[in-house]
Amino acid sequence: MYTTFEDCMREAAVASIPQSKNSQKISAPWWNKGCALAVKKKKHAFNRMRRTRRHIEILIFKRRRAVARKVILAAKQQSWRNYCPSINNNTKLTMVWRTIKKLSGSPTFTRIPQLEQNGIRANNNQHKANVLGNQFQAVNLSSDYPQAFTRNLPTLQGDVRTATLATRERDPRINTLFSMNELKTAISETKNTAPGHDQICYEMFKHLSHNCFETVLFLFNNIWSTGVVPKSWLHSIVIPIYKPGKPSNLPSSYGPISLTSNACKIMKKWWSTD
Repeated sequence: MYTTFEDCMREAAVASIPQSKNSQKISAPWWNKGCALAVKKKKHAFNRMRRTRRHIEILIFKRRRAVARKVILAAKQQSWRNYCPSINNNTKLTMVWRTIKKLSGSPTFTRIPQLEQNGIRANNNQHKANVLGNQFQAVNLSSDYPQAFTRNLPTLQGDVRTATLATRERDPRINTLFSMNELKTAISETKNTAPGHDQICYEMFKHLSHNCFETVLFLFNNIWSTGVVPKSWLHSIVIPIYKPGKPSNLPSSYGPISLTSNACKIMKKWWSTD
């Protein structure tokens, strides 16, 4: 049943939301209509110069190129002046550097270069993914746990189960089904982040009709009461993130970030809220 719901959500999104192309154009915050007009005139002059090869057209092109550079520089400076007053003690350093990259026009995406591991070179994307997957798995093996922790793990797991059952008996509200108000509150508190393997983002939930909310509430409560988790919640998209200052050709220079199901995170927000 939940799989049918996911399919309907994706089909509605495809029919209602315009699909953007996978473009690598850089979106700079300082770009405005003045910049667009100056660049357009420069390109027009360049095309005329290339067709005619006349001296006057060359001069016009150089003049408009200089104007375009001046307009772009002024737009960058003004954008920086507008941003500086917003920096305070509470501003995160990562956000400042991200803004600086945007202002400079630097791309936020990077391509993973050729990787080397045990004398073997990974050139294509499939081979790189396998090498990085093996690296991430190697640093998260249960065999790396301390022996004392491994010996006590069954006991710890049993203590957790016992404590959980005791808590349920003392406070039966833990097993209470969720309400519509709790569902809408959990969805309203979410921020627009990248979706997981199911390709369902938070904005889709925020624009559901009342009848659809009723369906979501029924499905989530069914998952809560039965303990059967949808298969899509068990999958994630793992993205390798480069560690600054490390050799870019080594798999150990990348760390994983997992994009999990937003629906699962909504439910987690539910039961983790007091």
